Amino acid sequence: MAVAATSELTINNNISQIGLVSAMIEQLGVESNLVQDDVLQLMLATEEVITNTINYGYDDKKEHAIFVKVVLENHLMRVEIRDDAAAFNPLEAPPPASLELPVLQRSPGGLGIHLVRQLTDRIIYKREKNRNILTLEKKVTSTITR
Repeated sequence: MAVAATSELTINNNISQIGLVSAMIEQLGVESNLVQDDVLQLMLATEEVITNTINYGYDDKKEHAIFVKVVLENHLMRVEIRDDAAAFNPLEAPPPASLELPVLQRSPGGLGIHLVRQLTDRIIYKREKNRNILTLEKKVTSTITR
């Protein structure tokens, strides 16, 4: 599988627009004949990251642009998310409190990042020019066998 496709989209920091990103990832998966579970896992991880950015990354009520680029290349789907939210490196976030404890006994927070780590194969973070650049990578399989 060589470079199969690239898609990009800019949304604003409104939860209602996350569906546009999910639809873009899903469409790329369908057009590229990818295994649905692989695509769904990357969609869920991306939705979680963007939701957290929208809910916790901005300290004002202004409209902010969030740029999303999806690239499929050599059995790897990569989602790059760029935003001007507060600096946040999810790689530095501690793991959630003991997952063995009953839900009501756990401290809140941390489960979303844990989920993203479980659903992806690699997470890359950098901060450039007051922008977060987060890349999620997932190995994907084609439904077409040769």
